[in-house]
Amino acid sequence: MSPFSVLVKPVSADCNLCCTYCYYLPVSDLYPGTVHHSMPESVLEHVIKSYMDTDQAVYQFYWQGGEPCLAGLDFFQKAVDFQKKYVRPGAVVSNAIQTNATLITDEWAAFFARYRFLVGCSLDGPKKMHNQYRLTRTEKPTQKAVCRGLDFLQRHRVPFNTLTVVSQANVDHPRAVYQFLKQAGAYYHQYIPCTAWDSQGRLQPYAITGRQWGRFLTGIFDAWYPKDTDAVCIGNFDAVLAAKMDGMHPVCSAAKSCNRHVVIEYNGDVYPCDFFVTPVHCLGNIMKSSWKTLRKSGRYTAFLRRKADINAACSTCEFLPLCWGDCLRNRLYQNNDARTLSCLCPGLKTFLTYTREGFDQLCRVITSRRLHLRRPLPFTGNLEKPC
Repeated sequence: MSPFSVLVKPVSADCNLCCTYCYYLPVSDLYPGTVHHSMPESVLEHVIKSYMDTDQAVYQFYWQGGEPCLAGLDFFQKAVDFQKKYVRPGAVVSNAIQTNATLITDEWAAFFARYRFLVGCSLDGPKKMHNQYRLTRTEKPTQKAVCRGLDFLQRHRVPFNTLTVVSQANVDHPRAVYQFLKQAGAYYHQYIPCTAWDSQGRLQPYAITGRQWGRFLTGIFDAWYPKDTDAVCIGNFDAVLAAKMDGMHPVCSAAKSCNRHVVIEYNGDVYPCDFFVTPVHCLGNIMKSSWKTLRKSGRYTAFLRRKADINAACSTCEFLPLCWGDCLRNRLYQNNDARTLSCLCPGLKTFLTYTREGFDQLCRVITSRRLHLRRPLPFTGNLEKPC
């Protein structure tokens, strides 16, 4: 079985916030009938045991939501205990959590430090930009609470990265966003384009166009290159370098296949991607089927084939090895046709053309360092989905 990681949704779409652009909130309609969703201990144990029965060099758990911290510290302590119980000798266990950071306390930060969790924190930039769409259910601003959570993480020296959703609130201010994140103590950044459409296929008012995405990325690149290349890691740029240097694709949207993750809902239902948590994409339930059965199912193989069904123009594009047609979500918005060009294509081309010389120079620097050190330099991994 090919390596894969698990994206666990312990409280489903439950969240203490109600962000305007959240793509996962509609999942709550799939699991009605309860006010608070919570993964039962029996499901948690079986998820961990069954996953660790597969042959992996590294067992990668990504805890996501909704807001996964709503599951509580006791839940995550049980998860770690089950991991210790079932891990294979010599194997490595990796835990990462994607959170809105508003619930992080001194106790949470101490837990993350003790068990070496990588923490991804959703932060969209300066106060006005962040608070435009990231609000509580009573429409209260959240940036102050997020920054308080970051303070606890830094106090306990917990490694964290920031996940910034690029929406109409911040898309025209890349340099201001970048400088704010640096000042907040974030040195590992990931930027995610907000793409969303209504039932008629029209772009939602908070979403961005492909050309805006290209301008934003070039603005971030200009703020980062060349003076910050050794000080700040940007997942979007690491992905380009990894593809250019080694043909690797650490970000799933730019990979040739969508087979590196599976999503596990709170009740054990399994899906191929958390952008596609819908009844027609449900692969089954891990409490009833094995990982081998789920990953060989007709629905899963059909889903994987769609990624490779690219537009004819992509086949002759010089940037194909760097994006592989982009995320399916950005191609299926029009008539559900995977061969539609990504809505971000114009911006990606602008960005990759503009930064070609800079990335080529960075590749030369990396090659020189590898020769000097006689070992490969790792690229920085990053969480990929907005909370």
